[in-house]
Amino acid sequence: MSPTTRLAIYSSFINGKCINDHDTKDTLPDNHTPVVSPATNKAVLGFVPSTPQDVENAISAATEAFHATDDDTDDTASWSHHSQTSNRASILLSIANELRQNTTRLADLEVQQIGRPCKEMRFQLSRLPEWFEYYASLLRVHEESVKPFGPGYLNVTKRVALGVVVQITPFNHPLLITVKKLAPALAAGNTVVIKPSELAPASVIEFAKLCTKAGLPPGVLNVLLGGKEVGECLISDTRIVKVDFTGGPSAGKEIGRQAGANLCYVTQELGGKAPMIVMPPPGGTQLYTAEKLNEYLDPIVNGCAFGAFIASGQTCIAGTRAIVHESIYEIFKEKMVLKVKCFRMGHPECTDTTIGPVITSKQLSFMDTCVKEGLSSDLESLELLCGGKRYTAFQDEKEELNHGNWYEPT
Repeated sequence: MSPTTRLAIYSSFINGKCINDHDTKDTLPDNHTPVVSPATNKAVLGFVPSTPQDVENAISAATEAFHATDDDTDDTASWSHHSQTSNRASILLSIANELRQNTTRLADLEVQQIGRPCKEMRFQLSRLPEWFEYYASLLRVHEESVKPFGPGYLNVTKRVALGVVVQITPFNHPLLITVKKLAPALAAGNTVVIKPSELAPASVIEFAKLCTKAGLPPGVLNVLLGGKEVGECLISDTRIVKVDFTGGPSAGKEIGRQAGANLCYVTQELGGKAPMIVMPPPGGTQLYTAEKLNEYLDPIVNGCAFGAFIASGQTCIAGTRAIVHESIYEIFKEKMVLKVKCFRMGHPECTDTTIGPVITSKQLSFMDTCVKEGLSSDLESLELLCGGKRYTAFQDEKEELNHGNWYEPT
């Protein structure tokens, strides 16, 4: 990359601010890591990986913000104290408001990083404020309970914050999964250190800035940038009381091992292999005219196509298989193929694009190999109904997309 290339360069967000702002400077830092758009395989922004000292600073800031006492003279210091419940609710509502005002900007940044269609991302991010509003409302109405136990006993249920929580998020839904983890953690009074995927760090940093603007006290939310090394450094620290990870099984095993060494709470979501089960209409197909059967199946086909191909199939809840009742199998198959052939590949920034690229060239090669090996295997009888190869037929103003990670919907 040329040293004069103008890219936004992001750095760690610690104690309420980015530690080194290189935004669109002519001279880029030598240690920056490029973030490549999967649509073109060209660098679109970059980040400076967090150092061990950055990790130490982030955890220290989060620890200080959590343990500050309510008699501190700084009225923003007591984030975890029970007296701050109303304040936390107000700040969560302010964060929701900031998110709502910046939905398009954040969505477009996610499109730039991960190549998902802008129409898809703008809708997804438009729902994110609801998470903060929901947990703010819980804070307003939450009451501790006293449960019956027996004569002479008083059984009180009291919910308290854990402490410093690490959250490690994936590339496929950078802000969605961040928000789903962060909103309840903040509502409960925890302080948080987030490590987003090194493939999609920018939107999480921009969101952290909005949280500070909304009134979140310094140190309550920190964001570190980088790959496996940063995550390992974070999880190994004994001040971390919980790790929340979304990603793959191999990383999950290693994270579980490291967190277990510190007797740390762990929550992990490691993907799935979800089937979509399609049954005939009540009473059987013989009771339905062709028109009525179409009315029954069309929304099912739309739902299955959405479940299978949202985020180009790169999501933990993707419907990776369809198990279809034999009485409707042929018509379902015909309709599904027609639906998939209607998907439109193109610039992710265009509102008429309905499916984007896969995240890396490595993943593209893996998918292509799986399809080819499946079709050539003697162990299974597979039929290719559509797609099945890399797409490189973009023309004119879209020609640069031929360098991206595009695969025909298959």
